[in-house]
Amino acid sequence: MIKTETSIPNNLRRIFFEKDNTIRVIGNNYMSAHNILEYCDIPVLTKLELIGNDAFANCSELVLKSLPNSITKIDNRAFYKCQLITINKLPNNFTEIGT
Repeated sequence: MIKTETSIPNNLRRIFFEKDNTIRVIGNNYMSAHNILEYCDIPVLTKLELIGNDAFANCSELVLKSLPNSITKIDNRAFYKCQLITINKLPNNFTEIGT
């Protein structure tokens, strides 16, 4: 497995994934240090299957436009300390949602 790390600016407020993106996992602690993140668009045409532990932790006011139908699991604390979170559309095929 190849692991790629990307430096993410601390002042990032919005994330837009491309429609045909092949990302399958949003990893543990992906945006947990970016508490000013306010919007994330993951189009339904992505192949995303998992949102990892603490992936969006501490993003205090987060809007997720939608989650793709391919997603089956949201790990523990994925949205920990998100005081206000809005998810406009949930897929039907979750197999596991963490605490």
